Amino acid sequence: MVEIASGVFHAGKTAKQIKNIADMPTRLNAPSYHRNIDPISSVITKALEGKSGHVLEIGSGSGQHITALAALMPKLVFWPSDPDDASRASTNAWASQLKISNVKPSSAIDGSSLDWPLGEDGYPPIKLTAIQCFNVIHISPWHVALGLLKSASTHLLPGGKLILYGPYKVEGEHIGQGNIDFDKSLRERNSEWGIRDIGEVKKTAEKFGLILQSFHPMPANNFMPIFTKP
Repeated sequence: MVEIASGVFHAGKTAKQIKNIADMPTRLNAPSYHRNIDPISSVITKALEGKSGHVLEIGSGSGQHITALAALMPKLVFWPSDPDDASRASTNAWASQLKISNVKPSSAIDGSSLDWPLGEDGYPPIKLTAIQCFNVIHISPWHVALGLLKSASTHLLPGGKLILYGPYKVEGEHIGQGNIDFDKSLRERNSEWGIRDIGEVKKTAEKFGLILQSFHPMPANNFMPIFTKP
């Protein structure tokens, strides 16, 4: 059974530091970070409570999320990645500025690839405690989601978590007019983009041996599905 969970959490000093530090050219500032870091942190710290090992993030963007999460979970080693040069530079700048030692230098992993270069120099080890991916699969073709799910099934340790975040349809229906409009705008920009149905993602994940463990409502009609590898 899928657990639907909720909760409010304040990410603490490090998240506030990230909000308050004056912008510099290298450090990107994502507006969504300021809106969702507390609920995201609440769910992920509980999901990974007591865990050690390595966490890979696919599509780190500005790097603000992974830096704040790493500060809250010092027993885990966080590996950011993004195909965009400016995003990788921003992530590295945030980790350096805040002196977060358990964030490794960002790499250029293609989430859609079925052959991630894990285990090579500069990349995380082959087996991972968790993989997280925020706001990616609706702003990318479906084959990106397929690559992410397949690679997660390969690289997660038994009991490992795949943690996603973003808007989803539920039983074929959008949650709110805002998501209807957002989905329309995505498909107008690229016909291969669009808000995915959580049922379709769940069914596809099961083909790769991943089970939807929980499905957490988030602010602004977003959700955080957490899959586990049995």
